[in-house]
Amino acid sequence: MKKVLLALVLSATFLITSIAALGCDKTQNTKVKIMVPDGITLIALGGLYDQKDVEIDNVNGPALLSSAFTSKSHDIVIAPLNLGAKLYNNNNSIYKLDSMITFGNVYIISKEGTPLKSLSDLSGKKMIAFGQNATPDIVLKEALNYSKITDCEITYYAGVSEVVSLFKGDDSQYDYALVAEPVLSQLKIKFEMKLNVLDLQEVLKDKMSSIPQAGVFVNPESKNIDKIDTVITQLKANIQELNDNPEAYSQDIIDNHEYFSNMTSEVIASAIKSGNVINYQDAKDNISVAEQYFQLLINQNPNLLIYIPEDSFYY
Repeated sequence: MKKVLLALVLSATFLITSIAALGCDKTQNTKVKIMVPDGITLIALGGLYDQKDVEIDNVNGPALLSSAFTSKSHDIVIAPLNLGAKLYNNNNSIYKLDSMITFGNVYIISKEGTPLKSLSDLSGKKMIAFGQNATPDIVLKEALNYSKITDCEITYYAGVSEVVSLFKGDDSQYDYALVAEPVLSQLKIKFEMKLNVLDLQEVLKDKMSSIPQAGVFVNPESKNIDKIDTVITQLKANIQELNDNPEAYSQDIIDNHEYFSNMTSEVIASAIKSGNVINYQDAKDNISVAEQYFQLLINQNPNLLIYIPEDSFYY
């Protein structure tokens, strides 16, 4: 009898332990992992840092984004549309496009005294730019071609920080520079530079209603798929909040990450208000917007994108 009771106790203990272990395993995957580039996209996600079910990894440059797509390391990857589409077309990614969240964040600037009323002012001049063959450069080339400017001498550097460093000095050899937010606001506010600014989305408005840049890509095989939908709803609400109250939002996220505190709330608010660069558009409801951009890539350089992704690309 004692042996039977002992066996029952051991069995019950084993069952309880197994259930507890399963419960522990389940909670290990409760946080939705997001990878996002630094810059305007990180500002767009700033309010999600205090969400208990979200883990955000911010990165600098496209290499780690590409790795996240191929390794399926994150539930959500925020990345340039052209990168996500190209990897998907090449069967190097299963991630699907849920939404687009940044638009037209490409500006040409000149210092006070150097004219910049239109792109014609760039004819025969020197310009410094970043992101060769990436979205900023794609938009720049399209704008120059649209304006029939063929004699602007462009020097490329890897990142916008290098562009800023070489442009803002008094002895700079460059008349014009290609920049993006929040760097543009940093130049105006932190460095107190008086600048002429030309918004390239405005230049191309007759050709493209909007220029989508960063998208929200979802891993459809994620074990956190239900929570992903909740996080995307939170992201949408977060973007609505930052556009409705940019000053309050900027102050609220300062303590969320060192990146924000280094920029200051004034710079963040200015970046948010700069041409409505942060917005939320559901991808399936705006396929024509995405496809117009994809066609631009194909027309400009087939190495950027060979064909427009099929409808299965959209989440």
